[in-house]
Amino acid sequence: MKILFQNWNLKSNKIKFLFLFDIRVEKKYKQKRIKNAISVETKEKFIKILPDIDKKDSIFIYCEIGKRTFECTKWLNSIGYTNVFLLKGGLNNWEKKGFPVDMSKIDK
Repeated sequence: MKILFQNWNLKSNKIKFLFLFDIRVEKKYKQKRIKNAISVETKEKFIKILPDIDKKDSIFIYCEIGKRTFECTKWLNSIGYTNVFLLKGGLNNWEKKGFPVDMSKIDK
């Protein structure tokens, strides 16, 4: 499911319990990200954390432009996660639309 910027932003603010994942490479995540996003750049990392996520919890995912997010969303839906949302156009379009990004330094 594709969610437009404004709707995605409003929806994420209304949901009580959600997960926000940045699936770009770690280097790009460290440079800038949506506030409170969790870096999960590989399927293996996702597989490790999925047991802690209920299949009905809301999962929001983004990458740089949206292609990887689309594939990830399809995969999560195929294994039973029913509330998976992607950011149409990725972080690039999020920024172009004027939404905030977190550029604070990460030392990990």
